Amino acid sequence: MEGKTQTVRSKLYNLDAIISIGCRVNSATATRFRQWATLHLREYIVKGFTMDDERLKGTGGGQYWKELLERIRDIRSREKALYRQVLA
Repeated sequence: MEGKTQTVRSKLYNLDAIISIGCRVNSATATRFRQWATLHLREYIVKGFTMDDERLKGTGGGQYWKELLERIRDIRSREKALYRQVLA
């Protein structure tokens, strides 16, 4: 305890808090954050998805790949059903 406040170190933070602070602070770190966020938001808007390549390379993706494959299969099955309806 430091004074009357309790300090807890954490590697996980609330996304809304990170974005809010990153957009209000004027520092080199905040500028790099805004550039990074803009790049990923632009990619998401243009492509409809974004991936953190370095993070996936470093951790092997964990459950990410399994979830991604399930989502792709679901999209493809819906696409096939749509084509059947259109061509019928």
